[in-house]
Amino acid sequence: RHREIASFRWFIALLADLLHTVAGDFVSRSLDPARHHLEMHIFVTGYRASRAHIPVVDDHLDPAPVEEGPQRAGYDVDIGFDARSLEEALMKPTLKSSDFGTENGPRPHQRRASLTIWKGRPVWPNIFETVRDNRKPNTSRIGVCSCGTPAIGKDLKAMCGQYSSIEGGLQFALHKESF
Repeated sequence: RHREIASFRWFIALLADLLHTVAGDFVSRSLDPARHHLEMHIFVTGYRASRAHIPVVDDHLDPAPVEEGPQRAGYDVDIGFDARSLEEALMKPTLKSSDFGTENGPRPHQRRASLTIWKGRPVWPNIFETVRDNRKPNTSRIGVCSCGTPAIGKDLKAMCGQYSSIEGGLQFALHKESF
């Protein structure tokens, strides 16, 4: 929910770091872009323009430094945003969730690396159909991650079952965290 974004600053910082790390892994070839794909969509519900002016503060927006090691390629890749600008974008989403999968969907300048921010509740059939129809060749498993209420998890479980297909060789696998 829009009014709760400030409570998730720690997660915003973590998400920005994750996207930066994945971009570095693609550059270093630790991840093969022919076999791996990351696409994230955040749906900001309960948007109120009157709350969009809330200033972004520094608390928790700079993730803890990650030590170099074998799991970290060390590539410094510019993904076009940081945690602060990501929070600012979450406070002022511009894309209507009903436009997901339509010609009114995001333009390249409205995406942040593999992340798109939508305003409003997700329209699950549009999302599952678009992801299914636009997946890379030979993709047999698509992870669906959700953090939200149990009702959202229940809806997503049903959608994963509905859009998975043994004949089509495709499984939508749900990973959820409920609160």
